[in-house]
Amino acid sequence: AALKYLNSYGGRFPQDERLKAFRAQHTKGDIMDIFNVIDMDQSGFLDKQEVADMAVRLGITLEGSELDEVFDHMDKDKNGRIEIHEFIAWLESAETDFREKLCMEFGLGGKKVEDLKEMGSGSLLG
Repeated sequence: AALKYLNSYGGRFPQDERLKAFRAQHTKGDIMDIFNVIDMDQSGFLDKQEVADMAVRLGITLEGSELDEVFDHMDKDKNGRIEIHEFIAWLESAETDFREKLCMEFGLGGKKVEDLKEMGSGSLLG
């Protein structure tokens, strides 16, 4: 039923529509709450160790170059820390296992079509 519904509106959203849908579905407060959970020292930014610690809690081992790659992708201004606006941009655009598990853990997006079918009616419109 969900696929039929999606296809009746032209299929999946184009990339720019995906971002709008993500923002509409999740308030800045929701994302701030997640950011604050990861920000263990409550400094107002995420450091590399906090990202690594969160990955471990999600069952993902990020070490060495893999951790550097994830962190660098998040840290757009390359100042060695991730501010909230960088975190939001990463959530909206990254296609990684870490992002997928983070979103699933906190109930943010990341649902696959197969998951939507199992949710039943009314789930597509919230």
